[in-house]
Amino acid sequence: MKSLRRHAKPLKHDLPVEKFQSLLDIFLSGIEKQISQVYAFLRDQNHTQIEILAHAMKSSTYAFGATRLSYLAKCIEEACQQQQLALLKQYCVFIDNARQETETEFKRKGYA
Repeated sequence: MKSLRRHAKPLKHDLPVEKFQSLLDIFLSGIEKQISQVYAFLRDQNHTQIEILAHAMKSSTYAFGATRLSYLAKCIEEACQQQQLALLKQYCVFIDNARQETETEFKRKGYA
């Protein structure tokens, strides 16, 4: 599965190993926390906060090269905007799986 953009590799080579590892750890734990927040907002039916959070996730995941996560965050954001609640719930289920796959792929490629 290709859930990482190619430009994540140059990022690894442009930074000292310790700095890259630190950024990667912050990124992965931050995304995990954000997804937990999405689930909490979903339980509370707070779609406005989900939209705001999804927008932030879309940007950060794309910047780090996690394209599948970025795409799903975009889908969640758009589902909120269009008030497609059934679709929103489906995307929320998919995004944590995508997070796990992305973390696994980072490790497989030697980034983590």
